[in-house]
Amino acid sequence: MKKIVLLACFLLCITCLLCACGKNKEGTDGLTFEKIDSKTCRVTGIKDKSVTSIVVPAKNGKRTVVAVSDNAFAGMSLTSVELPDGVKTIGAGAFDGCTSLRSLTVGGKSLFKVDGAITGADISFGENALRGVPLMNIKFADSHDGDTSVALTVENPDPNVATVEITAALNSVTDMTKTTSFAPSAAPETVDLGTYGIFRNIRVGAKKSGSDASFSLTAREVQVTASEYNIAYLNASYPVLVYSLKLKEITAEGTIPTFTFLERGAQYDWDHLTYGIQPFPYLTRAAATTNSDFHGARAGCAAWIADLYAADPTSHFHIYVVDNYNELLVQFLYANNIPADNWNAVLLSDGTGTAGYLVNAYNVENPAGKAATMATEWAAVKTDAAANGYSAAKLHTLCTAEREADDSILATYAYVIANAESNVTWWVNRLRTGENLSAITARDADFAAAICAVPSSFYTNSLLAALSEDEQAAFKSMYHFSDTMFADARDSGKKIMVILGTSNAGEGDNFYSYMKLTMTFYGDEYAYYYKGHPGWPTSGCAARQQAEQRLAAEGLTVYELDNAIAAEVILFYNPDVYLSGWQSTTFESVASQEMACLIYDSPVANVNAVYRDKVDMAARRLDAGTANYEGIALDGTHSYFLVEYNNTAEYENQTANYAKHEIAIYDETADVIHYYKLTQGVYAEVNADGQAVA
Repeated sequence: MKKIVLLACFLLCITCLLCACGKNKEGTDGLTFEKIDSKTCRVTGIKDKSVTSIVVPAKNGKRTVVAVSDNAFAGMSLTSVELPDGVKTIGAGAFDGCTSLRSLTVGGKSLFKVDGAITGADISFGENALRGVPLMNIKFADSHDGDTSVALTVENPDPNVATVEITAALNSVTDMTKTTSFAPSAAPETVDLGTYGIFRNIRVGAKKSGSDASFSLTAREVQVTASEYNIAYLNASYPVLVYSLKLKEITAEGTIPTFTFLERGAQYDWDHLTYGIQPFPYLTRAAATTNSDFHGARAGCAAWIADLYAADPTSHFHIYVVDNYNELLVQFLYANNIPADNWNAVLLSDGTGTAGYLVNAYNVENPAGKAATMATEWAAVKTDAAANGYSAAKLHTLCTAEREADDSILATYAYVIANAESNVTWWVNRLRTGENLSAITARDADFAAAICAVPSSFYTNSLLAALSEDEQAAFKSMYHFSDTMFADARDSGKKIMVILGTSNAGEGDNFYSYMKLTMTFYGDEYAYYYKGHPGWPTSGCAARQQAEQRLAAEGLTVYELDNAIAAEVILFYNPDVYLSGWQSTTFESVASQEMACLIYDSPVANVNAVYRDKVDMAARRLDAGTANYEGIALDGTHSYFLVEYNNTAEYENQTANYAKHEIAIYDETADVIHYYKLTQGVYAEVNADGQAVA
């Protein structure tokens, strides 16, 4: 019996010894622990203070190790410590004075510092927890030399870290980031952050060899600035085209950081930008290039400009905006209190819209007096913005000639602004006292002349012609321009007729009718191409899609051109193109008078005076139920279009046709054209050759 008792005691001792060993079987021998509760504990130290490498197990018995107690390993000559993933607290002074500790991991992930600061996911550190510990420290420096690369220093490279990965972006929203990876021992002297601004989202990760697990730390704010910037916030087509054609000059051949945001983002191929242009870096790439929220992005642009100026108050800003959004100057510059010496601005316009705004403002009894009042209001706007920031509501209060919406508020103030501000330049395609400003000229010819004396005008064909062969290739690539867009017409030996579209509302349900009218008048010797307005592609217009399907069902082909390409560019590179469609200043760019054919939805007298003398004819729908036009009997149940030939003295191309017939009436219902000549004050029907019809 005594032997049995002794044997049992021996087995019990062996079992206890095995159990004791089992507590630390994954950790270093001699570690001590302290109970927190029934499920958790903390490691409190180690019996042998001479050890240099420690592995703390995930559990001590049945309790999970969740903390390192205060002063647990202070002053030891440790070189490597591995803590389990469950550790969430490292107590005050836990590793204080461990000056040889080069590698400290939690759950296999290396702890490190960025600019001297350390955080590890949801781990909390007590006071002086790591004082004197030479953990790997990754340091960034600000850059104010115009280079997007910032100095990088890696102190105390961690021997257990294989890769450091740095991902930099201006904010947590944008996906336009720069990522750099390197081994700590082979760290580069600089890292390229890719753009300019105050970087608030620099993430640094450190990965061990053979593991993807890493802590990711956020760096302090890093400033990257240049001495000057081009910032273009542009809408419409012609202003973007002029800006694009002058980029060599604007960017000083790519040496000035240049950022462009387009309301019609599809105008550019953003993968083939010229002269170092970048999309706005504070947005996502999609928002900055294709799915642009033009007015929604304004506040972000203003904040980014404020950052750039705050980071370097000596920087200079070149701002480009279209002159129907002059309030952008207020929002971007005056509200940010950027001194006048630190910026200049260019207001751009195609001329047509600007003329409309000017006439709207100054077609009054005393135009010069109205301008003086508006100049006083503009001065008040600047003062208020500097004191109180940007407010659309305040602009409406301060300005008597403002537009009703909360954008284009100051569209009528372009002349006042350009005239008052020495650092504002105005680029307008065409303003003429006797043409689009004739209403103002009739009121005050001197004032109208004063308006026309302020802007500079650029003819796009001259700008295109000035490009070298290489520059033209780059320009075409940026504008995703195809030299084979008219291959079908050329292969078939037909002339090319391009139809210029307008807004969906402007076209209404008339697309089919005007296309049919054009094809009937000009016939099979032409191939017909539709060039949609950049703001209203066919993909978003059900009425136009249905009209094209209807034409196709009748055996009539209409080819679609890329609506994002500026029509002026198409005409420049294809001078044999004929033009019809809704009114557009593009008609001014035809190679010769005979290339401008038919204007839709207008009498000749209402065609824009800038290009009226070039067009063949103009057509408009007669009212439904019309049974008589100028003595011509019509069937009131049919649908008709009146076609007027251009008989202006300056237009010689149409003389022969005008001698044959003054007007034509297109019976859409019957798909028949009737020609008429005015004889002794009465319209008589003639055939296409001008011969009387019995």
